[in-house]
Amino acid sequence: MSKPKIFSLKSVSVDKVNIFLKKQFEPLKARFLIKHGEWLHKGNGNRFVLVLNDEIIGYSGIIPTQVYINGVTKPAIWWIDLIISREFRKVGYQTIFDEFITKRPETKLGFPNKIAASIHAKHGWKIYNKIKVFKFPLKPNHIPEINKYGRFFTKLIYLIISFKLRRVINVKSKLIEKHNTPEFEQLINLHHQTKKKYFTTFKDKEFFKWRYFNSPFKKDYVFYILKKEEIIHLTMIVRKIEKENGLNIRIVDFFGYLDDNDAILELLNKLISDSIKLGAIQITVFENDPNIKRLLFRNGFILFKKVRFCSFSKSQTLNKNTKIRWSISDSDNDFLD
Repeated sequence: MSKPKIFSLKSVSVDKVNIFLKKQFEPLKARFLIKHGEWLHKGNGNRFVLVLNDEIIGYSGIIPTQVYINGVTKPAIWWIDLIISREFRKVGYQTIFDEFITKRPETKLGFPNKIAASIHAKHGWKIYNKIKVFKFPLKPNHIPEINKYGRFFTKLIYLIISFKLRRVINVKSKLIEKHNTPEFEQLINLHHQTKKKYFTTFKDKEFFKWRYFNSPFKKDYVFYILKKEEIIHLTMIVRKIEKENGLNIRIVDFFGYLDDNDAILELLNKLISDSIKLGAIQITVFENDPNIKRLLFRNGFILFKKVRFCSFSKSQTLNKNTKIRWSISDSDNDFLD
């Protein structure tokens, strides 16, 4: 019996790959990968298929990046979208992809679900469980995960957040600027000045160019910049997303001097105020910093769920004082709507 082999999309028929994607993924994700996959993965050489007897039976991809860890910048990859055709599962073919990825020299990164996390842990991946997705339900009656618990629960949520809404609806700030196309050099400098204690994405000019300027969602982003004495102190990057149930506001990145609670609260209040005026139904954000998580919860982000992050490297271990910091702008978390 022949053994499946891995090929990049540079050496196979893209049309055949697209047919496979349509069969294996739900329609929204398949359309995204077909239309924007080459951009997302920074080239079709970073997208792979598993082929058995000229038939595509699996797909996966990586996003090359750089990470800052223990004071050093290292090459890394996000491993995403692994899928094997249903009829070829449970025969070890997933392991072919796993070995292909883990043998690469870069630090490997991912956001696995519960089942994938347990599999990764068995293969030596480090699993982190302290990241949460927080939601501020601006219009609880428009949010399915609230409505499914009934009318009483929906009214209770609205009662809880109504106090916050009244306090911030007309908030203004002389410290905050909003931009659609900011000077990325200033954001890069802020990131580099404040990244030192983190295991996080290294965000240089190429990252910002790929992630925002060349993004198919470029027009959806708003950059909230808080300055102190004319110097950028905090940056919050927000994406506006229209869905069937209404406008969603997503904080895709948040960096700067994150120990300044007053500045963080000023940014949050401004964003909440703007979101109310836009008629948004909710605001969403990733967060793993314990202090910021408390601030979020106390200020209306009362819905949350766990997110798992994993990493694999044969040569790197974290210092005791190293904190992890990831955002929705990392990996492909911002794109499947």
